[in-house]
Amino acid sequence: MTMSETTATHTDSITIPILYYHLIAAPPAGVKSKSIYMEPERFSRQLSLLKFLGYRDIGFDEFTHYLEASAPPPGRRVMITFDDGHADNCTAAMPVLKEHGFGATIFVTAGYIGKRLNMRIGGEAPIVSADQIRELVRNGIDVQSHGMTHANLADMSLDDARREIVDSKKILEDITGRPVEYFSYPYGVFKPRHIELLKEAGYRAAVSTARGKTHFSAERYCLKRIPVHHERSLFGFVQYLWFKSYDRAQAKLDRQREGKKP
Repeated sequence: MTMSETTATHTDSITIPILYYHLIAAPPAGVKSKSIYMEPERFSRQLSLLKFLGYRDIGFDEFTHYLEASAPPPGRRVMITFDDGHADNCTAAMPVLKEHGFGATIFVTAGYIGKRLNMRIGGEAPIVSADQIRELVRNGIDVQSHGMTHANLADMSLDDARREIVDSKKILEDITGRPVEYFSYPYGVFKPRHIELLKEAGYRAAVSTARGKTHFSAERYCLKRIPVHHERSLFGFVQYLWFKSYDRAQAKLDRQREGKKP
């Protein structure tokens, strides 16, 4: 932990790693990039290590409570998230999570429910169906929004961005019967105007792809996360969790929050 992170913990922030994954599957032959894949057995080893180190999971409602209070929760806590809402999050990730006693949040691309999503260099993969979403919720997995089309909000008009944010919320609430109050920006890209749209739509917080584990109360609509890529070893997993400095990433996020080029 850096000096700035240590100081922040005692002022207006909390330090909790938010991990994010995509596909829990072996990378298919010929795929251009393996980074968004993670075999179930390697995912299981990572959760085993977290459990051995004394980590317990934390959900977004509890997380935002402590963030608003600028008070750390008791014990070691970690949040596990998935972007896109791939079908294997239900068939492969959920059994592993249950085995190790962890919960998770899955950000679903609402316009692709029950369809296949092309992830550019990562290939194409199916997104959860409405029935799978209900199964996830029945098993204690939180389902939140990743927009409608997985499009970059910065590349569209304000009205189109609003539809991505509002329509996805309604679709997922209709399926789950629960409030959808948290958002994950596709590609991690956002501008200050998108934060205002999220507030207007009733979202309580959002996550970016800026790296880090110390979260300031002013950043609740662009929370930092730690990616878990296919290339990362178990040693690298621990390094990113405990020892890596994220000061440069913090400076980049600060510029993005101000509407400047990161």
